[in-house]
Amino acid sequence: MAFVWFLCGLAVGLGLFVESSRRLNRRLAEMLRLFSGGTNARKSVTLGQFNRLLTQSRTEQRDLQQQALVWRNILKAAPIGYLEVDGADQIHWYNSTARQLLKIDLSPRLTEGRLLLQVVRSLELEKLIRDVRQSQQSNCQDWIVYTLPIDGLPGTAQSLPLRGYGIPLPDLHVGVFVEDRQEATTLTQERDRWASDVAHELKTPLTSIRLMVETLQSQIEPSLHNWTERLLNETTRLSNLVQDVLELSHVSGRNEDVLCLSAVDLPALVRSAWLNLEPLAQQRNLALYYQGPDHLSLQADEARLYRVLVNIIDNGIKHSHYDQAIMIEIGTEAKPQTEPGQTEEADWVVIDIIDAGDGFPPVAIAHIFKRFFRADTSRVRTSGSNGSSLQTLPATGSGSGLGLAIVAQIVAAHGGRVEAQNHPKTGGAWLRILLPHSL
Repeated sequence: MAFVWFLCGLAVGLGLFVESSRRLNRRLAEMLRLFSGGTNARKSVTLGQFNRLLTQSRTEQRDLQQQALVWRNILKAAPIGYLEVDGADQIHWYNSTARQLLKIDLSPRLTEGRLLLQVVRSLELEKLIRDVRQSQQSNCQDWIVYTLPIDGLPGTAQSLPLRGYGIPLPDLHVGVFVEDRQEATTLTQERDRWASDVAHELKTPLTSIRLMVETLQSQIEPSLHNWTERLLNETTRLSNLVQDVLELSHVSGRNEDVLCLSAVDLPALVRSAWLNLEPLAQQRNLALYYQGPDHLSLQADEARLYRVLVNIIDNGIKHSHYDQAIMIEIGTEAKPQTEPGQTEEADWVVIDIIDAGDGFPPVAIAHIFKRFFRADTSRVRTSGSNGSSLQTLPATGSGSGLGLAIVAQIVAAHGGRVEAQNHPKTGGAWLRILLPHSL
């Protein structure tokens, strides 16, 4: 009888062992699927297989940690700043260059996990991070970091122009590369100062030459008038080029100090610019097609905004086909609601100017607003005794290659932007200007 009970106990024990083995195999198979990333793992898994897979996983994890350490060391030694924040805008990590550029006084151990605005007082940087996180696309933002005077001493305050490149990262993290733009800004200022000085030096002798030619024109034989006319035209062209260079040096970037702001009736300004250029339009039998309100007021520099319209319309007239119409449309467009409490006064005023020409060459659109860039391949300049020709892309607007560059600078000074493309229906050059209602 005791032997029977022994057999019964043995059977129960074997049953429990088999059931435990099955459960263990199911758990091992489930863990195997998790480690291998597959969905069709075998039902029966040996402990040796699991140990080998676990060892492989640990090796891969160690390799990934070493790669992460290498990349972090690269970022530490990089000559450009790097800052990373998590989804709650808390500082995750930054290198020493970012600490220097962003004027972070605390050590990394004290700033890790703190809100960005508690450490770096920059609304532009916060906006860049927010835009990148919302759009999940890379973005760029310029701003200036100001430092207070040392012990109240005048002249010790400094400003440092920075440019941030934001990139989206997993788990709503955002990485920002911070670039020091001081050297580039200084070079740009020196270039503009040099160009302004040269233009000022050229302005007086060109005016003297023009007056001398006009005086000689009435004292020479009629057969020589053709030569004086050509000399006078070239002098006028050089004078216009000098004036364009001076205008560019006065208006550079968003510099509201150079603007004389007032309430401007934009449709009336468009009509005035067209009337000024109407004699040129009549030579090609071009008409103006206007669509928009009769009156729309905005805060702007009337003289410089008039220069913008004249440059673009003049460019459209020169490149439009005969017996066509130049279209000008004025309206408003809402800005993206990125700022809390944004009102309708922050909307854009939009000016669309579409000519009746063949449009911009596709490869030239990205360079339209660069200085001295010419966008009409039909013009060819030939030089050299061997007959070699140097092709350049002639300028739209004034003919100096500065017309649209001046447009872009004036619009930027107003806090707006200008876009160039070819109209999808007409194929003509399409310039869109966006200006804020008020500055």
